[in-house]
Amino acid sequence: MMSRIATTAALLLAAIHANADEVRVLTWNVESSQGNRQTAEPATIMGQLVELQRDHGPFDLIGLTEVPGASAIMYATALQTPERTYAPVVSSTGGSDRMLITYDTERFQLVVKEDGLTSHNGQTFPGGNNRRPMFVTLDDRRTGKRLTFMVNHLNRGNDQTRRRQAVMLRQWVKDHPHPVIAVGDYNFDFDTLRLCGNQSMTLFMRDDPSDRGRFAWRWVIPGVETNVTDYRRKNEKVEVIGEFCDTNWSGDQRGRDRYPTSILDFVFLGGEAMSWGATSEIIVRDDDFPDDERTSDHRPVMAVVKP
Repeated sequence: MMSRIATTAALLLAAIHANADEVRVLTWNVESSQGNRQTAEPATIMGQLVELQRDHGPFDLIGLTEVPGASAIMYATALQTPERTYAPVVSSTGGSDRMLITYDTERFQLVVKEDGLTSHNGQTFPGGNNRRPMFVTLDDRRTGKRLTFMVNHLNRGNDQTRRRQAVMLRQWVKDHPHPVIAVGDYNFDFDTLRLCGNQSMTLFMRDDPSDRGRFAWRWVIPGVETNVTDYRRKNEKVEVIGEFCDTNWSGDQRGRDRYPTSILDFVFLGGEAMSWGATSEIIVRDDDFPDDERTSDHRPVMAVVKP
């Protein structure tokens, strides 16, 4: 009897320890205003960030895109809780379309900050100063691991530029020495019916475009739980635990979504992190689509990563 109790207690302690090691991640395109057109109201977005922390958090790592420069610190403040303090890192590129990283300072210690990746292996990151990749490398006090958290917002209007950006990020992660969690709006147009993205996604994911069996990045697919044995060849177990849905609203003149099956927002794992356990969820809230002049036209995406 005592042996059974001891075994049960050990299993419970192991489960508690495993949960403590989880890294909870949030990414969201909050939609900054464009020109004189109001596309999102910062006060409304701030309130929704508070709700996301309350209902789905607390999060350890947060990466936001399309952040107005004047609102970045306000958004970071909205994510604070009585138990958690976050350090904000705001991109210097992107104009009114900045990116924001916040991380839990009690859990993570900053090692390196790269605000605006300009080049890799002698090649300049495409797209000029328009939203260059931003990342922080952190020491995780809970797991003892060093990891990199990256946020990206790839080019929307120019397919050729986006493809070149995807290629450079694939090359960058293959050379990066630490496990990577990368989030953001990648504009990969993944179709939930056809189950494929655009050419930029293919170039980003594949280790070598001619080799269909090797990948440089692993997508944490929403609604799918994967136990990975060999991420370069096959998965041991894949279980569907949810449903696909689109992450963005693009209304036409009749008020219909022009791309009702499109995913633009992603959580990716690179390097050693490709073999970590992970699940992801597209957060759907009441009346989030269609958006209005106060709210974002994207849905948040969260992930639970298990180093």
